[in-house]
Amino acid sequence: MELYQQNYRKLLQLLPGLHDMNGPAKLTALGHNDVNIDVIERHKHRLVLRMSHYLERLHGVAIPAPDLTIEVYLMAETVGVLTYLRLLRFAESVLS
Repeated sequence: MELYQQNYRKLLQLLPGLHDMNGPAKLTALGHNDVNIDVIERHKHRLVLRMSHYLERLHGVAIPAPDLTIEVYLMAETVGVLTYLRLLRFAESVLS
């Protein structure tokens, strides 16, 4: 459980308004691709977010890489990965 709590603390540093988040957000850092964050589900004690940054590919088409879906339990202060897609390869995490 400690790993999920560490993830929560790190996410809270990036998104201080996490508990009030209802719409999209963007994280920016000079010299790096922006990270786009979308709210997929919003419940009283649970939040599901999609995080991705877009890399330009051949012929100018941008694809999300990595594309990460996370589950945030606000009261328990934990974050876990639900799905992860990197460069057209899909992996699903199993949370226990």
